[in-house]
Amino acid sequence: MDAIDVFLLVFIAGSAYMSVTLFRKRARMKAEGSNGLPAGESKALSPLLRFVYEDAKGNVSTRELTDWHDDGAYIEGYCHTANDVRTFRRDRIVSFLEGEHLLRPIAPKLDQGGKAGGAMEILFTGFPTDERSTLEEDAESYGLVVRKTVTKNLDFVCAGPRAGSSKLAKARAQGCTILDEDDFWSLVEDGVMPE
Repeated sequence: MDAIDVFLLVFIAGSAYMSVTLFRKRARMKAEGSNGLPAGESKALSPLLRFVYEDAKGNVSTRELTDWHDDGAYIEGYCHTANDVRTFRRDRIVSFLEGEHLLRPIAPKLDQGGKAGGAMEILFTGFPTDERSTLEEDAESYGLVVRKTVTKNLDFVCAGPRAGSSKLAKARAQGCTILDEDDFWSLVEDGVMPE
């Protein structure tokens, strides 16, 4: 392990999952060579993604990625400009030069844009207690504010199989969007706003 690996592990210690993923990818890329291909092998590169990126300091550069993954908010992959694995925020990409059609929709900013101007609010109803608690924790991790009752600023109601008709009627009357569990996951993971 060289000094750069140690620095990277310490720098991203706040996110254990990311540090392990980055270390594994970096080690694999080192084993394969600087171009991301095993030595002497002529397989095709994964689809190329090229874009103009502006970092937090305002520096603008063109980046080329292969072996990338997109979660709707971040793109992580092997950067040929840096010859290393890098992670890029989607909202800092100025323009795409190649491969934009391969990406997921940009994840909505659930921590803003709600009826009250702050984070979007959601209520889970009609789920077993344990399942509801898990869904509420997941929603909070994506930046949503979880409510226990229908409020004037509520944006979404995620209705389970035992959702009460009066609670759903009150939510509809206030202009809330009613979701099922699949709609909720599409919203938070893929950025698909329900219609």
